[in-house]
Amino acid sequence: MIPLGISALRDLLPQSETAAANSFNTLMRSIGTTVSAAVVGVVLSQMTIQLGEHTLPSEAGFRTGMLAGCSAALVAAAITLALPIRKAGPSTDQDVLAGADSPATSPNAPGAHAQEHAVPGRHAR
Repeated sequence: MIPLGISALRDLLPQSETAAANSFNTLMRSIGTTVSAAVVGVVLSQMTIQLGEHTLPSEAGFRTGMLAGCSAALVAAAITLALPIRKAGPSTDQDVLAGADSPATSPNAPGAHAQEHAVPGRHAR
């Protein structure tokens, strides 16, 4: 599922932003992995059983760790569903730089075709 999310970055963001978004995604994945490993480690170390001379994590500890992971996933899904849907903007950075969204550059704007047929050095009659 992670490759699906990474490939979606190319479609959701302007090309100039994909490197920053990819780096941020990698950072958040690293933090999530570290925190979850620490939480599960604490749970398993606190919920143990004695088997002879050895202390082992209990089945309840594993269940608690799995429930904590499932709870975190449900919270993440709820947050994702609560995010507002962004309307489609310009398709490329060139559209933004060229001002494709501004009314002055639309083909129907007054005077939009006046300079199309102008020849350098000549004045329009």
